[in-house]
Amino acid sequence: FLLALPGVRGRPPAEVAQLVSAAAALVAAGGPDLQRYCGLRMLKNFALDCVHPSRAGKTGNARLAPLRAHAVALLSVLAQCGSPEPAQARKAFAAGADHLFPRQVLPFEPPRDFSSTLDQALAALDRLLPAAKQLLLEALSRTASHDGRITVAEAALLQSVCLALHCPLPALAGLGSWADLQPQDASPPALLTTEPA
Repeated sequence: FLLALPGVRGRPPAEVAQLVSAAAALVAAGGPDLQRYCGLRMLKNFALDCVHPSRAGKTGNARLAPLRAHAVALLSVLAQCGSPEPAQARKAFAAGADHLFPRQVLPFEPPRDFSSTLDQALAALDRLLPAAKQLLLEALSRTASHDGRITVAEAALLQSVCLALHCPLPALAGLGSWADLQPQDASPPALLTTEPA
């Protein structure tokens, strides 16, 4: 899916819709799989941004606190896919959660249905203020790099999150170039801001 993204640019909307529909059917036929989900999610978001360029340029106005459940769910999925050991996954989750919500005791509860949970979380978190998005990406980076390595699943999820939130990839080695994926008429929001998260 990732290699096919640049080819979506300039295609008629009907053709893009057919491509996304075919990809969704292919992913559904393969059963639950996080990496396939991430590929499809990236394709969907990229296609929407290409067909509706103004969508990618919108700046959110939501703060983190009301969307805490969505942020925690996202951190939980990322921590779980980074380590098969529950204890290690819990530590990775805590590394990100403590950065995002200091001095709060948050539950590490990876959802059973990760696809619908991530769909809801990413749609909600795209409405965050730029400063809040920056803080969220910092927390995700801490969770992913907690054990000193980035798995393929973690990289895929980070890429799909950044595309959904219209933000540059965090500074982690081996995650690719955001510039290669960005729709031509879209630009990521400025992440440095004095507005509170």
